[in-house]
Amino acid sequence: MSKSHPSEWENDQTYVESLATVAQLKVVNDAAERGIALTEAFSSAITTQEEQKQYMLQVVEKHRKDYPNANKSTLIHKLVLRN
Repeated sequence: MSKSHPSEWENDQTYVESLATVAQLKVVNDAAERGIALTEAFSSAITTQEEQKQYMLQVVEKHRKDYPNANKSTLIHKLVLRN
């Protein structure tokens, strides 16, 4: 590992090679892209009407807010509150 000063890095062959490698990397948010693709595929399977898709997304959002996880305790707690 080189302990050279950052101002000298551009003359360091290892740094130059590493910089070239990093510059060629394609940065993607794979999880977000997969989530968007899954949402689009699901909503398109249900309906093709944009208004209905938006309503469905609102229903899913409310459900996720009301039930943040699928634990039995969460579901029981919500049922108890309703009665």
